[in-house]
Amino acid sequence: MKRKMIFPFAFAGCFMIAGLFHCSSLFAQLAASTYQYESVSGSYTENSTSATSVSGVEVDDGTSSPLPIGFTFNYCGTNYTQLVAGSNGVLSFDPSISYVSTSNSENGLGDIQPALMPLWDDLSGAAGTATYETTGVAPNRVFTMEFRDWRWRYSSANPPTLSFEVKLYETTNIIEFVYRQEPAVNTDLKDATIGIADGNTPPGYLVLDGAGAAAAASSTNFTTSISDRPATGQIFRFKPVPALDMKADSIMVAGPFCTNAASMVSARVANLGTADVDTVQVFWSVDDVMQVPVTYTGSAIHNFFSQNNHAVVNLGQYFFADSTTRMIKAWTYLPNNTADMVSENDTVIMPVKPGIQGVITDIQPGDTAICTNSPLILDAGHQPAGCIFVWSNGAVTQQTSVDRGGVYTVMVQSPQGCMAYDTVTVTERPQPVAGYFGVVDHGNGDFGFTPAGMQNITRYFWDFGDGTTISDASGSSQAHHYSQLGTFAVSLTVSNPCGEVVLTKQVYVSPATGIAGAGNVSGDVLVYPNPANDQLVISSVRQELKSVALYNVLGVKVYQSVLKGGKMIMPVAGLPEGIYQLRVRTGRSVISRKVEIMR
Repeated sequence: MKRKMIFPFAFAGCFMIAGLFHCSSLFAQLAASTYQYESVSGSYTENSTSATSVSGVEVDDGTSSPLPIGFTFNYCGTNYTQLVAGSNGVLSFDPSISYVSTSNSENGLGDIQPALMPLWDDLSGAAGTATYETTGVAPNRVFTMEFRDWRWRYSSANPPTLSFEVKLYETTNIIEFVYRQEPAVNTDLKDATIGIADGNTPPGYLVLDGAGAAAAASSTNFTTSISDRPATGQIFRFKPVPALDMKADSIMVAGPFCTNAASMVSARVANLGTADVDTVQVFWSVDDVMQVPVTYTGSAIHNFFSQNNHAVVNLGQYFFADSTTRMIKAWTYLPNNTADMVSENDTVIMPVKPGIQGVITDIQPGDTAICTNSPLILDAGHQPAGCIFVWSNGAVTQQTSVDRGGVYTVMVQSPQGCMAYDTVTVTERPQPVAGYFGVVDHGNGDFGFTPAGMQNITRYFWDFGDGTTISDASGSSQAHHYSQLGTFAVSLTVSNPCGEVVLTKQVYVSPATGIAGAGNVSGDVLVYPNPANDQLVISSVRQELKSVALYNVLGVKVYQSVLKGGKMIMPVAGLPEGIYQLRVRTGRSVISRKVEIMR
């Protein structure tokens, strides 16, 4: 006679009152119905000879002691490290189970839950072998429980007709039922159940409606009538909902929107995992051109079985220049700063196209420059009838006149509400301001000319009065040699695009400078040290010194003294550092020397 008894043992969540055991769930498990099911074809591989025997189920109506899985396996949101095997085609994660009922009914789920049911029926392992083993290397180990040569119907008159395995995969927490038909055929088959059950009250389940490759899974119809053997190599796979599985499921752009305008692009992201998500990165591209990614840090996006498992993420503004259709792609990355467990569903691609013809504004003449008090017409361009123009200077027409530098903006709005903006920068150029230029006579017809006090100058044009001219943009000092005696009118014309100023001076070239003098006697005069620090010595053995004068680079006389004799000491400690022109008059000539004062 078949037994229908359960002998529970005390475990967490159970307590005894008046000699009776009462159990209550400490927390609700995830529903078995949340698992993803698929039917695939594979191969059946027997456990190795080193696998551990489970003699407790190699009988009719036998149950094993708790068996170690070899790693932590998460089932319906709860971690387990061991399970119990029953000869009637059931594995239970409840270590207190000591018997698995032969009655594979929905009402009987409470006796074996949470459970895996590769073939729940009145089976027998009396003619077969049962083993388990854990293979592979962490974190990719596999636990395999094999029921080899199992009788479908418990009678000893029935030959073994089926072998089946239950495989548990580390990390992914995937469950697989694998089958092999044995040569003997037992016509005395009973009605079986294939599926999984959770530990909730009442128990939830996901069971198949048949044993063929096309079998479907249901969480509302508990099938107890499977009588055909699964084919050899048939695999029924149950994949849990991952903890972290985010996806971008739609692209949103408020519309209809205008061409030649920027519109906000948003993406809706959905949480398909079991864990709430507080942060997730959203990457996006337009026509495969990457845009700036966004990190969502708003309210928690609840798990997949919640009504609040969605969030809208504003990705940013995109400028739709024309009516061309753009392919916008968005995808999620690193939910809760952790790798997404199902990466293949992260991405959404959607074509987006503006629905309204916008306006195009391009102020002419664009960025430019004007001279002070010179008017300039800015034109916003021809637009469709009915457009509104608003300039930053208050004008409300297509054109506006400005006579000052600044930044000018125009807004153009069409009757359909499309708007466009453009901005130009007008630079105001001032008139040139001229100071003066200094002249230094170096003797022997050599002169130096230095401009000073110049402002807003872009061109310096020198005319030295003897037919020689120089054009210069830097405003640096100029050196010029006169080969003839006489008076020359030197002019400096300074200018910029807004005007010019002419400065003139007379330069007198006389014999005293050495052009037509009594010969070169400058070697008779010694000037030292050069560079000088606090004093300068001027001496001559063959000539009498009459006077000495010192000029700065601007031609300004900074020292003068009348001499008598062949030597003098000039104090220079109070003069600024720089280059100076020293002019020494002797009884025979005027000698010029360049000297440098350094500290």
